[in-house]
Amino acid sequence: MLQLIQTPASWTPFVNPIYSAVPHLTQWWLLLILPLVLIISVVYKTVRSPDGQGILLPTLWFGTKVLLSMAAISIVLQLLYHYVTRSSGTQL
Repeated sequence: MLQLIQTPASWTPFVNPIYSAVPHLTQWWLLLILPLVLIISVVYKTVRSPDGQGILLPTLWFGTKVLLSMAAISIVLQLLYHYVTRSSGTQL
């Protein structure tokens, strides 16, 4: 019978959380959004640019808008969570 060994290469998202595979990333995992936003911004602005020139400032501006939007959404969701849990009298 074939025996499976749990290695980082056999990590399955949603089944094995990232903090179980890489325990030292638990306090820094949110910072992984910075390279993700940077890569998405560069690809988006490169594809949308007709000549490929002068994409540095538009890329940084687009990335900043994405990060600020995510921060605003997270604040709204946090306030909504506190409103719902306070009005129901229970802590989720």
